[in-house]
Order: sequence, then C-alpha cells, then structure tokens
Amino acid sequence: MRRFATPLIAALLVGCIKSDSVNPIGGASDVGAGPTGLAYTFAAAPHRLGAGLRNPSGYLPIPVTAGAATATEPRAAVAAAATDPASAGQWSSVQSWPIVAIHTTLLPNGKVLAWDTDTSGVGVQVYDPITNGFSAAPYSPANLFCAGHGVLPDGRVFVAGGTISDATGLHDATIFDPSTQTWSSGAKMQYGRYYPTVTKLGDGRMMVTSGETTCDLCNAPIPELYDASTNTWTSLSGANRDIPFYPHMLLLPDGRVMEASNYSQPVASLVLDLSTQTWSTVDPTILDGGSAAMYVPGKIIKSGLGRDADLSPANSVATTYVIDMTQPSPAWRQTASMAYPRNMHNLTLLPDGTVLATGGGLNSNRGDTASAVLQPELWSPATETWTVLASMQTPRLYHSTALLLPDGRVLVAGGGRASPEVDQLSAEIFSPPYLFKGSRPTVASAPTRMQYTNSFFVGTPDAARIASVSLLGLGSVTHAFNQAQRFVPIAFQQASGGLTITAPANGNVAPPGYYMLFLVDTNGVPSVAPIVRISSGPADSQAPTAPANLAATAASSVQINLSWTASTDDVGVASYFVERCAGSGCTNFQQIGTATTPSYADTGLTTGTSYSYQVRANDGANNLSGYSNVATATASGPPPSSGLVAAYAFGEGSGTTTADATGKGHTGTLLGGATFTASGKYGNGLSLNGSTAYVDLGNAADLQITGSMTWSAWVYATANPADDGQIVAKSNGAGWQFKTSPDTGPQTFGVGVSPNSSSLTQRYSNTARQLSTWYHVAGVYDAAAATLNIYVNGVLDNGTLRGTIPTSQYNNAGENVVIGRRTGGYYFPGTIDELRLYNRALSQAEIQTDMNTAIAPTPDTQPPSAPTQLNATTASGSQINLSWTASTDNVGVTGYQVEHCQGSGCTNFSATGPVVTGTSSSDTGLSAGTTYSYRVKATDAAGNWSPYSGIASATTPTPDTQPPTPPTGLTATAASPSQINLTWTASTDNVGVTGYLLERCSGSTCTNFIQIATPTATSYSDTGLAASTTYRYQVRATDAANNRSAYSSIASATTQGTLSGLVAAYAFGEGSGTTTADATGKGHTGTLLGGATFTASGKYGNGLSLNGSTAYVDLGNAADLQITGSMTWSAWVYASANPADDGQIVAKSNGAGWQFKTSPDTGPQTFGVGVSPNSSSLTQRYSKTVRQLGTWYYVAGVYNAATKGLDIYVNGVLDNGTLRGTIPTSQYNNAGEHVVIGRRTGGYYFPGTIDELRLYNRALSQAEIQADMATPIAH
Repeated sequence: MRRFATPLIAALLVGCIKSDSVNPIGGASDVGAGPTGLAYTFAAAPHRLGAGLRNPSGYLPIPVTAGAATATEPRAAVAAAATDPASAGQWSSVQSWPIVAIHTTLLPNGKVLAWDTDTSGVGVQVYDPITNGFSAAPYSPANLFCAGHGVLPDGRVFVAGGTISDATGLHDATIFDPSTQTWSSGAKMQYGRYYPTVTKLGDGRMMVTSGETTCDLCNAPIPELYDASTNTWTSLSGANRDIPFYPHMLLLPDGRVMEASNYSQPVASLVLDLSTQTWSTVDPTILDGGSAAMYVPGKIIKSGLGRDADLSPANSVATTYVIDMTQPSPAWRQTASMAYPRNMHNLTLLPDGTVLATGGGLNSNRGDTASAVLQPELWSPATETWTVLASMQTPRLYHSTALLLPDGRVLVAGGGRASPEVDQLSAEIFSPPYLFKGSRPTVASAPTRMQYTNSFFVGTPDAARIASVSLLGLGSVTHAFNQAQRFVPIAFQQASGGLTITAPANGNVAPPGYYMLFLVDTNGVPSVAPIVRISSGPADSQAPTAPANLAATAASSVQINLSWTASTDDVGVASYFVERCAGSGCTNFQQIGTATTPSYADTGLTTGTSYSYQVRANDGANNLSGYSNVATATASGPPPSSGLVAAYAFGEGSGTTTADATGKGHTGTLLGGATFTASGKYGNGLSLNGSTAYVDLGNAADLQITGSMTWSAWVYATANPADDGQIVAKSNGAGWQFKTSPDTGPQTFGVGVSPNSSSLTQRYSNTARQLSTWYHVAGVYDAAAATLNIYVNGVLDNGTLRGTIPTSQYNNAGENVVIGRRTGGYYFPGTIDELRLYNRALSQAEIQTDMNTAIAPTPDTQPPSAPTQLNATTASGSQINLSWTASTDNVGVTGYQVEHCQGSGCTNFSATGPVVTGTSSSDTGLSAGTTYSYRVKATDAAGNWSPYSGIASATTPTPDTQPPTPPTGLTATAASPSQINLTWTASTDNVGVTGYLLERCSGSTCTNFIQIATPTATSYSDTGLAASTTYRYQVRATDAANNRSAYSSIASATTQGTLSGLVAAYAFGEGSGTTTADATGKGHTGTLLGGATFTASGKYGNGLSLNGSTAYVDLGNAADLQITGSMTWSAWVYASANPADDGQIVAKSNGAGWQFKTSPDTGPQTFGVGVSPNSSSLTQRYSKTVRQLGTWYYVAGVYNAATKGLDIYVNGVLDNGTLRGTIPTSQYNNAGEHVVIGRRTGGYYFPGTIDELRLYNRALSQAEIQADMATPIAH
C-alpha cells in the first residue's frame, strides 16, 4: 500500500502541529481569597499535603557527546542521579488524565486549568492537586488550542487566539473565571493569532505578541494590549516587526519587554520600549534557547535547542546562557551546559531560587520517544551549574508542560497529540530535593492583599529560621515556555510572632495579580504558599473592627480555650493577635500568638492559675483594631469522671444518632426533627424546634437511678415554652426532670425528683432565664443530705422549693431518658450542648470544672477490618503493582500502609512509602529478577491499625539484555520529488521487537546519519525531502528493554526531479464515494458517473473500475484544460475485455479533439493517441504492442508541437507503430467538450481498470516517463 496523507492533511488531522463568549465581559469579582481560599494546608511535615479548606467559601540516559555542541561549549559531567530523595528528589506514581495537558495554568484557588487539542466536551479540565480529581469546563464556541495565555490581575485566565485550522489563528480573547468555572468572550483582536505569546505588563494589561494569522509563518506583526478593566484593545502600530511565533517574552524591571528566544529558531535578542513603540537589539549574537525564564528580576536563563517540531529533525543541544539586563551593556554569557541535550523542555522557577528543567528529547523529532530525556536537572544561580535528579517514568516531549504548585511540588504533564508522537494522557508530580531536608516552615497568617512598597505581617512560629521570602507568579505554560511565571525576592525582618515583609517596588518588578508567597528556611525547605494578591491601588488605612464577645474556658489543667466574634474589615481580616497576663485584673498583657480564625487554644499553663486575655485584629496592611473585652479563666484540673453515667457533646454535625462520650453506649437517637447545629457552645450542639424534636437515650440498667444525681448542660433558649421545657427527663409527671419552667412566674431553671409515683419535689433558680443567651445549669440531688440544689453559671442559685426532699427518689422504670421533652410533651425550644448525667452529687468546684470543660469526643478504639484479596502484579523489571479490596471501619478508613520484603516467605517487612488513600499502589525502584512479598494494613483517623492482609508475592523479570537481530533487505525507492519509501524485513527478538530506529543522511557517500523516525512497522515514507537529492538510510531494531540491534545494510535513493507542466493527476485512492481528487491541487475534481467505482485492485492500492458500457469520470472543462500545444498523457491500464471499437482511456473529443485509448483500428487491439489539426480531422499514432487482457501496461502518449512529434510509449519504451494523418504544429481544442476518463462523446467506453493517470501541457522525455512509471501519485 502506498496511500499516504500529505503533510498538510496530516497537520489538519492532528490540529496544532507547527508545520502545531458567549457573554459580554462584566465586572468580575476577585476569584481567590488569599490563604483562606486555598485548599492546601500549611503543614509542617516534609513532602506531605493535607486536604482541608481554610474556609467554606530510560528511556536511554544518553550523555552529551561530541558533535552535540560547539567545541568551546562548557561541559557538565554526566553522572547518574543520586537515589536519596534529599539529593535527587522523588516522583509520584503516574496519574491517568482524561486529556493531554498541552496548556496548563495555576488558578488562584490552587487548582490547575488544563486543555487539549479540542476545547469542547471533556477537552478542558480543572484538576485538583489535593484530591487528584477532575471537573470538565468545556469551551465550544471556538478551539483554544495553540493559544497564548496568562492570569489577569483579578485572577481570571486570559486566553489570546487559538486555532481555526493549521496556521490560521483566532481573533478571539477568551476568559475563564475559576470561581464559577465558566468562560466568556472579550473584545476581538485586530489579528487572528495561532502560537502567540501573552505577557502581563506592569499596569496589568496583557500584551499579545506574534502568532500566525492566515498561513504558515505569516506572523502578526503588531503587538496588541488588552485592558480587562475596559475590555478594549490597543494596537502598538509603531512596533511593527515580524517576531517568530511563540516568542519568549519577558517583562523587565524597567518596563521594557524582552524577546529572549523563541519556540522555533535561534534568534538575536530584542527589547521593546513600550513608551516609544520601538524595538532594539540587545545582543546581536544568534543563539539557541529552547526555553527561557527570568530567575530574578532582570536576570534571564535560556537553555537547549529552539527548533520547530515540523522542521527536519536535528540533534538537541545542552547549551545554557544567562544575561543580566540590569547592566549598562548586557550580553548573553555561556555557562555550564546541561548534562543532557534538550529540545521541547520546560524551565520552572522554584521557591528557593533554583530552576528546574524537565522533559524534552535528545533531538527535535517529536515522535522519537526512545530519545526522550527522563532525568530532570536543577540549575543553581549561585554556581551556574546543573545537577541531575531522579528520573520520571514517562517521556515528555512536544506539547508537555510543567507547573509549580503552592506546596513546592512540580506538576509535569502532557506530551503528544502530534503524529507520530505518543499521546501522554497522564501526569507525574515531582517533589524536589528541598522537600526532604527537614520540616517545613509554617504560615500561620498572611495578608490577602498587598500594595506596592507597603509593609505587611506574616505570622509564623518559625521566623528565626527563615532565610528568604519570595513571590512566585501563577504559572501558565504551553509549548515549552511558561508565559506567566515570575520569581520576586521579598525583603523581610523578624517581628513578634512572625515576619514583617515589604511588597515589591512596582508593577514592572511584580505585575499586579496573584502570587504564591513562600517562606524558605535555612535548610532550603519552603513553606506551603498562601496565595496573595498584589495591587496598585491606594494603601489600605482602615483598621478592622474590634473582636467582640471574647470568652475564655478552661479545657484542662494546662489549657484554656478562647473564642470571640470575628472582626470585619474593608479589605479583609488577615489575623488576630492574642495577648495574655497572669491573674484576674492583671494589666501587663504580652502577645502569645496569632490566629487566623476567631478561636485560640492556650496551652502549657500552670494548674490552678487564673489568666486574663485580650485580642485585636490585623488586616493585610497591618492596620490594628482596638482590643476586645478582657476574658478570664482558671486552668482547672480534669472534669470529674466518677459517677458519670452519660455525656453528650453533640459533635457529630450530621446524622440521626449522637454518641455517649462515656463509652457506656447510651447512644441517643434524634427524632421528630432534632438536628445538629454548628452554633453550639463548643462547636456543634443539639438543635430542638420546641414542638416535635427530641433525643431518646434509652432505658439501660445504669440509667435506673434511685439515689443521688447531678444533671448539667449548656442551654440556649430561642423561645419561651407555654409550660415546662424539658432539658432532659425520665418522667411522665413522676420521675426526675431537668428543665426550664414558668412555674414561679418568670421563666427560670428547675430540677425535680419524685419521692414516689404520685408526687414531685422541685427546686427553681433565682435567675430568670433570658432568650438567646447561653447558661450553664446544673441540678444536684444529694439523697444522703436530702438536698436539692440548682447552679447557674457555676454559682449556687437556689430559689423556690416546692415539696419535701426525699432520701431516695422514685425511678419511673417504664420511662426512657429523653432530651428535649418528657412523656406528655413539654418540648424545649433552642440549643443544648455538653449534657452530663451523674449518679452522685457533685460539688460546686466540680460543677465549675464541668462548666469550663468541653466534653471530649468518644475515643475510637475500633480498628478497621483487614484488607482482603491483595494482588501483586509485575509491571516491569523495576515495578510491581498492587491492589486490594477495601477495609471497613466504624468511623472510616483513612489510608493503607503497604509493606514489602525481599524473597518468598520473608518476614522482615518494611513500608514501601507513605500511607496511601486508595486501594492500589505501585512499588518502584525494585531490583530485576527478584521476588518481593507484600502485605497491607488499614488505618483510621484515630490511628487504629487493622490486622494485616494476606501476603501476596510477585517476581520482577530478569533484565532482557539480548538485542534483536538486525533488519535485513532494506530498500529505498523514490516516490516523488519530495518522498522516498523504505521497506525492510522484520527483525526477531527473544522477547519481542517494539520498533525500529530509522536514520538518514544526505549525499551519495554521506556517513553523518541522524535518527528521523521510530516506526513500529517494517516500512516508512520519508517526506519533505529536496528534489533531485540522494539520501542514504540505515535502520536498527529495538525491544522493550531498549536493547538495540546492529544496523541494517545501507540503502540509498535519489528523489525525482520536479516535473513542470503537470495539469491534472489522479491516484484514485479514495476507495469509496462519487468523486476523485486531483492530486496537483488545481481542483480538477473528477465525478464518477454511470456506475464507475473504485477498486482495491489498482496498480498501487486503489484504482478506477469501469464497466465498458456506461461508466466514466467527468473532469470538467477548466481553462487550463483548454490545451492547443504540446501534451503528454500517461496511465497504468488493465483491460478486462476487448471493446468493439475504441476504448477511451481519457479524451476531450467528439471525434475531433485529443484522444488516448486502446483501439482495434490496425487489426489487433493496440494503444493509440490522437490529436486534431482542425475540427474535422484526427491524426493518430498506434503502438506496436498488442494489448492483452488481464495485464497491466504503463502507456504514455506524447505530442510535441514544436518538433511535430506524436509518440507512444509502452512500459517506458518508445513503441511507435502505424501513424495515420499529418502531425500538426498545434492541435485543435474542442472547447465545448469536457475531459472524460473512460469514454468520449458518442460512447467508446473502456472496460477495465485505470490507475495513476496524469495529464501534462508539455512533452515529457523518455526518462521523465520512466520516472512517472516508477512513482505512485501521492494524494
């Protein structure tokens, strides 16, 4: 088969291969809320993230070799990367993604926006690095593939251009809002742009540079500026210049914009002065730069090969250059090279100031995954050298991306969607070495907004060990360049409880918008970054309101808990400063900590000591509020535990049961609409509607009490019941009750016990209960002393007593203990919290301790069930995959620990890594040919561990070191002026051949072969070649272990010369349908009529089948088919029957006019060609060859007007037979006739198959005819 798509068609099929809205814009609110909107927790543990919202709203490691760089290039030694994560970093397992992440942008909420070659349907995804989950965010009005993009000052994502078709760009500006995950359309650009670059300027406008408009290399010459605040564009018409597509544009600290390098080719560096709209040359030296980044303001690094992936492949380079644009005469300076040559790689700025290079290949062939560089490298600005790090698993070549995350890890994804590259529907996350060098610094508080030059406070308990503070812009990456990343060092000094930092000087240093704020300690370990917004507005001078309702409650003998009502602020409250002094009435307050929420736990106190507290609020601009009220509490001992029968904290928050915190199992069932509320006294509480809601605690034996008792609870009434409102009771009138009551006139608290089944003795409080106020109430019945007392807020508050206090109480055995009602109704309206029942009388001190002590939740001591069905499967010589069936738990399983040991039957198990949350894991970095045994256990939030699963074992295969046999029988055949077809005999291998590495050089004796393709079949078509040029080829085989065979023999071929005068050409390769394409591109499409069909039995693949009676193809009668001079007709012809008269191969004739045919005119069936001197005669030449049925012939007719020649060739040989008539010096053009294949006017149908038909408007030579005969028509 030889039907291959042309390069243009292939490009259109894959989309963005560089041969790569609906609603009006309105005022958008901020889409991020600084640290409170970020899903990352600021954990101190190294290399670990927590998921908690802060608020609701070898491949072959080939070293650098000679020839890959210039002789003067500084060379870095290539050494194997260290295996210690503290030196080499560590990769996550490969994540499956629903798309190829060709475009990625970090959002202000910490998630990642990514899209593929098609932005409709599932082609756009929002990825959450915390949960590893995805949500689709499609955009269907247009395709944003191969656009430029960045993050607007308000946090929305700005996308410029996109693709209509290959090399034809969109005029669109498209905007994504992360807060709603919706798209909208902005005002359109003057130019359509495909492969543009977006650069945020110091005033927040977005500059769009270059990008193809309507054709390949037709780049938009004028930059345009987008102002999101007005949804308008400004064209920089004075800056007219042809800048190659996807230029590496960087905003300098002086406001100029520099083109450091670009995606497609080496260039001299330019700067654009926006004030004068003029370009000037920085350094005239033309240097490579496959990727570039500004590693500090004004200082730029670029490295590797910049080369369009559609150009013929070239070896990558490892060169690295730096330039300091803050110097008076800046020039590029070469530094130590990377260890590996790279093209299509990404440079990512890290919070410690280093630069990470990931991905790319040893050459610019995007399909050569065998030459992918899997080892990242880390560049140090201090030493200007590179360090090789741990290898990733997946090739990341053309269309791969790399993006810094707020936790300091790097998301590496994508690669593919451009034939012949493999589509990488996956991602890996890299943890740089700094995450393994100690605990992280923590960020306790941070400003949500910063204004230029102002000072701000960052709360951290680690201030003493902070070595640097930096801002890093939210990245936006495509095509090996991050268009939005920026590293800005921040001045800082230590302050009480944290650091005082100074915002950047202006927008040219840090353009307005969202940044990650990193603290880095003396070990180089970064914090998890809060995301803050920098703006150029006026300084915030308005202080927050003072915190209110400060309350202090003893939690234990060494801890007091504080809570208060949150402050408000015109911009936002960043933190609270908590101050303390010892003693009731003390005034010497000292700050003891900061909080970002309206609560604080003060620990490490002295038992029995009173402490006073005050709090004030701080906003992001360091404006301080007034102080709150002063609250005092005493660090008291643990609450009483003897005699405690039941206790309820109501901490569940949801569900229909509430746990008994004593562990005695008196679980309460919520009925009649009883619910949990977040507005309890300490966290959640129990909400009761006063009409139907209650909680049933059952009637267990230890609740059948006839002696002393204590009842206590925090109570908050929202309405006054008409009669008693029971807090908790075991009564139908007789039996004990604990309630609010109007019995004495005002609403008071009451407690009652029954001496017998027909009476009730009751004590009421003096305190009149108010609505919407928290009270701690306790009732105490002492049977031995015959007393019945009531306490309100820890103070004895005995009021009216009704009845005689008995020495024992009546137990109403048939009644359940019920919260919020008793038999007969008597519902309580409001909230109850911290309810306790004792079977003894508590002292006042014990009651006060209970009042100040929240009930601890019931400890979970039940472990999960053991995981089952553990399965171990070998994935490679260094990896075993594991899966198992999930465990169950009374509360919930939080993770699994996988352990392994070496050998079958081994017992010295150790953990393979951190706890995993799913039911699968991959154990990597294993030794080949080794058996490993595994077991798994589950854990829950309380740290309970399940029993182990059963043991599963697997053995990694022994390394395959045997190479395939070399390919044989390599042949090279010229197919056209730009194409050579190659075939060879397959290699064999002990495991299996996975592909072939095809190499080529130019010239009849050349030896400088370079790899051009990695086909998996035993044939390849090499396209895009130069005409009349000799090429040499060799091929070798490879297997899954990357063993490579010896080379095949060398085969060579010379591309055909370019043939002029070709008017129409037909390969008939369609296979189906009613039209056939003109391969010349001139548009002479043929229409199949009268039963003409395609057949798979052509000379080269498909052909045209004609039935000899009705079938033909009409080619039309275009102007360039009206020929009066020389002509050549040629085709492969296969007759299946002898026509009674002429059988026209192709003609433009009704008797007069040219004909190309088979004919019985001379007796036997021969081939013939005829031209007309005038409208009434025909001169004809017949072949000597007698045409046989069922045989392919290549036939050409040549009319030379200048020499009066009319010749016929059969199978490339001149075969002139009989001539009838006089050959004219010009031919008659029968203007009214169409050109028709398979007949002429009047009939004369041809029966059989025709293939490879060509029409020329000149006379071809015999050599040219033979070249056509040997060359299939490309289509």
